[in-house]
Order: sequence, then C-alpha cells, then structure tokens
Amino acid sequence: MPLFFQSRPIEITPDANTLNGFKEEFKKSSQYLIDSGKRNFHSGKVLYVAQREYAVVQFSDDNVQIMGSEDATTCHIVIIRHTGCGTTALGHFDGTNVGDSLNRMIATIQVYADKSNISGRLEIHIIGGFKDSKGLSLQLSLEIIGALASSAFDLHLVTPCFGEINDTVRDDGEHMPIIYGAGIDIQSGVISWASFSDKGPDEIIRHSRLSWGYCNKMTNLYDTATCEVHIKPFAYRQYRKEMYIYYLRMSDQEFLKNMSTSPKVEPSYFVDKAKEILLFMLSSPRSDTLFPNGIPRRYRCHQGKWIRIVNS
Repeated sequence: MPLFFQSRPIEITPDANTLNGFKEEFKKSSQYLIDSGKRNFHSGKVLYVAQREYAVVQFSDDNVQIMGSEDATTCHIVIIRHTGCGTTALGHFDGTNVGDSLNRMIATIQVYADKSNISGRLEIHIIGGFKDSKGLSLQLSLEIIGALASSAFDLHLVTPCFGEINDTVRDDGEHMPIIYGAGIDIQSGVISWASFSDKGPDEIIRHSRLSWGYCNKMTNLYDTATCEVHIKPFAYRQYRKEMYIYYLRMSDQEFLKNMSTSPKVEPSYFVDKAKEILLFMLSSPRSDTLFPNGIPRRYRCHQGKWIRIVNS
C-alpha cells in the first residue's frame, strides 16, 4: 500500500531527489508546527518516550494526555494516529530496526481501529533531523520513508518536518535543528513543538540501557492493554572503573566529540545528563538488582505522577 502526501504516492525506494521533489510542499505543510513555538510540558499525564523506544496509547486511556519525546538531533520522532479511533503511536528513531518497529506500531494501532469499527485513516507526522555534515539525518529520513511506503496499510504523511525542512543556520554558519522535540495530545490529536521537564519514570535506567546496554532494537515502553509503563530487563556492558572515570574527567568538548553523533548542536544539558548516567554505571548496579527475578519495572499514572507498582 502506498504512503501518500497530499494524495500523491511516495516511492517505496526513495532517494534524496525524491525528497527534493516534495521540498516546497513539505515546507508549507510543516510551517504550522515551526510557527507554533515551543511548549514545555512540566508534569501531569505525560508519557515521555526516550530514544530507541516507542509506545502506543488508546484514545480511551485516562492515564496519558500528552505523549512525546525530545533530544532529537539526527534522530527522528515519528507519530502515527488513526483519525477514527484516536489510537496513537510515537517512536524516537535513531536507525535501529526502523522497519520492524514502524510495522509493530502500525499493526497495534490497526488492531484497535478494527475493534472500534470507526472509519478513519492512518496519519503520519515526522519531526527531527537537520542538514548535518555526515548525512546521518538524510539516511534516516530515507529509511523511515521507505519503510512507511512499504507498509501493508495506506498511510498519509501530514507533517513532514524532518531533514532540511527542520534545518536552520546559526550565526557561526553551523547547521542545527529547529525543533528537537514533539508531543501529541491523545484526545485532540494536536501536534506540538515540545520540551519536557520530566523524562521519567526511571530516566537514568532507560538511558543506561541506550548508552551502555546490549541494545540493538527498539523497545516498547507502554503496555497498551494494562495502561502501564513496562521497563523491561536488559543486560549492560560492565567496564573497569577506570574507564568510567576516564570519561567523567573529559572536558565537555572532548566528551561531546566522543559521545555524540552531532556534537556541535546537542542541547546544553547533554554532557551533564550523560555524565550522570556514567556515575550511575560507576556504582555498578547489577541487572538482577534492578530487575529481581527478571521482572520488568512497572509504573502506572496516579494523579499525574508515575508510581511504581511493587510486585508481590
């Protein structure tokens, strides 16, 4: 089935010329988001999806009002929503098993759409990336578009705010993203340029999985049926204490060069947050202490806060 943009199908195997052919229309369709200005979500019924995670939320879920993600430089945030039943998926993609994860997101939405028996269409919003010197953003854009165009379902690209469309140039001539984060209101379907004060639950553990875990695939953060956050057990690389100390003692500039795909345009808090994760790893918590008996860490939203469910 095709991926459509304004009723025009997009090729299954797109290249840079394919995207250039849509450039002006992409820009016009994304301008509303850029013009809207950034909105900060402090707390409340917010489900934060980190890099290499995705989640699917039903329209009827009272635990989540806003779902979103941030800190995307070369990464892309993909939002998929069924206009009939309102079930919504969001993923933060960095190039790891893109096609499989998109298919899982779409298939889960379609299950709930079929159950609802409410007609509608699957709408796509892609936010992230910029005109980076390594071409990483373009590579990821093409992979995402190609995977969507190969879907078994008709999909409709509504907000193509990625790559060059999301690019601006600083006074020093350095290219950088305009928008680093995005969110969606589950009830209204409104997309926001977003930042998030709270990136939990278990922000450090989840980022440890990304940075130091044996993490070669996207993980589903949210159990759609039980309306719970499930942080699944993972194994992570254990290094000598001296290695962690070596990274912690690096200057900010050296640390960025070694730990980022786009060191010149990372958010101001990138180094502090990454070193906080290193300090956590330095404490050498074993995986079995974080996940006793291999059981996921479960959370449910209560009065706007994610509260851990203690397994009996």
